[in-house]
Amino acid sequence: AARRTQCRNNLKQLGIALHNYHDVYGSLPPGTGGTGPFGTAQTNEGHLSGVVMLLPYLDQAPLWNRITGAPGQGGHPGKVGFPHPDSDIPVLLCPTSPIPQRTVTATEDWGPSRSYLVSLGDETRDYFDTSTTPPRPARLRGAFTYLATFRFRDFTDGTSNTIMMAEREHGASGNSLGVRGRIVWPIFGIETNPSLCLATASNGLYTVTGIPIRRMGFSWAGGWSNINWVTTILPPNSPSCGITSPAWFGVMSASSLHTGGVQVLLTDGSVRFISENIDTGDLTLPPATSGPSPYGVWGALGSKAAGEIIGEF
Repeated sequence: AARRTQCRNNLKQLGIALHNYHDVYGSLPPGTGGTGPFGTAQTNEGHLSGVVMLLPYLDQAPLWNRITGAPGQGGHPGKVGFPHPDSDIPVLLCPTSPIPQRTVTATEDWGPSRSYLVSLGDETRDYFDTSTTPPRPARLRGAFTYLATFRFRDFTDGTSNTIMMAEREHGASGNSLGVRGRIVWPIFGIETNPSLCLATASNGLYTVTGIPIRRMGFSWAGGWSNINWVTTILPPNSPSCGITSPAWFGVMSASSLHTGGVQVLLTDGSVRFISENIDTGDLTLPPATSGPSPYGVWGALGSKAAGEIIGEF
């Protein structure tokens, strides 16, 4: 109970930080952003999580100054040389979840792990597609997205009815088939039929073979889909599946080691516990580009301006 309470308090602190950021800048941070486009040397390559931008509001100003004072704001957050903290950042970690061993190679260093990820909403693809011809409205349904920012006034479904962040078990080091904290890819067809992801696992373990099963949430600063986003499609503690390899798009399920569900941060700053049995509507349907989510109450909690009226949850 004490660890669950501390986890709840961590999310509340993140909520306060997001509101303070909004007070200063007039919007929330981008879900993923930073300096430079992908593949550009001496930049973040557009791959910095918006959580990094909250550092000054989480009593981490010295770390923020180290990052912003480095060339290109520190470079790619998954490469050796990025100014990661020397130790874990407690407010970013749920105490219920064991801390995995940090892995550093000759070229890669993703830094400490993170338990709380930003919500993309009820969409399976187009996260990083900023094209306007044709427009990609689906990528704008959630509280956060790539490079774009939203204001609280954009949350017309109500700030008490829209998720900003949710827990994601970050996965133990080593080999594991557990669905919490792991993602499998590629699983084709889930972009239009997310229920196909459920078929990859049984009794909390992946059963597919011959394709990669990787950890999720293993970087506090990275902005890739499988380490930075959650989607409100499959219910909490479900499998996660990428459409592509690596997992740029797909179903990124919230998860935790709390019994029966996960904790989420709503846009009004409150924290709620969401049951893994929450209504998810019809998971065989494709995601909506406008209007109500097909994924029941859980999907509606991910969309910020779909005209939904949510009852008790």
